[in-house]
Amino acid sequence: MPKFTLLEMTQKVLSAIDGDEVNSITDTVESEQVVEVIERSYWQLIDNKYIPEHLSLLTLSSPSDSSKPTHLFLPTGVDKLSWIRYNVIKDGGTDINYVDIPYVSQEEFLNASLSLSSTGGNIQSVDINGTPILIKNDAAPSCWTSFDDEFMVFNSFDSLVDSTLQPSKTMAYGAVEPVWTVEDTFTPDMDGNLFTALLNDSISMAFIELKQQEHGKAESNARKSRAKQQRYRENFRSASKVGYQNYGR
Repeated sequence: MPKFTLLEMTQKVLSAIDGDEVNSITDTVESEQVVEVIERSYWQLIDNKYIPEHLSLLTLSSPSDSSKPTHLFLPTGVDKLSWIRYNVIKDGGTDINYVDIPYVSQEEFLNASLSLSSTGGNIQSVDINGTPILIKNDAAPSCWTSFDDEFMVFNSFDSLVDSTLQPSKTMAYGAVEPVWTVEDTFTPDMDGNLFTALLNDSISMAFIELKQQEHGKAESNARKSRAKQQRYRENFRSASKVGYQNYGR
């Protein structure tokens, strides 16, 4: 299906609401208002959607704090996370060995931590908002959770290999927040089938906000587009077995 530039979408919305013709998105106050409507419709459309163009392999970031050896966080601009792997290579080893590190609930993480003995030589504590949490310091991580939706806390690290978990040994897959540019030639980075939904939502919103009236057909088309995209999303994700943790910045 075709993709449209911001100018082309603005012209289509203006035509639908019987607005003035323009040759640039900045030609009239009305065209600039339509651009704002399209942008808001765009962010609403892509929120929590599986959009392949926004997915990327990435590495996690470190707080560079020796008192938080098992803390990592998402790099700027990443707002959804699908999975994490960590290179559990042993001291002196040369073979790369990335293993899946699953997310667990805070309760499950804490139950495992509370089962550890603080007197063990391979156990140390890390501070989580003033609360000491026990972790192992002689094994690669095997799970993670988050207590504040900012830092990712892993259950262990191997102090014989590294003094803290290393970003360079992480491999993650997630959604990078797209860039929106207010230019005539800007084309949103998404599949062509989503442009119909974006236009229908924008036209419906433009009628309400700029014309102070509801347009039954425009709203009906918008609802049909949203329903179609929801079915597409569920079928595609079911087939690809892609899922997201509700974790992000």
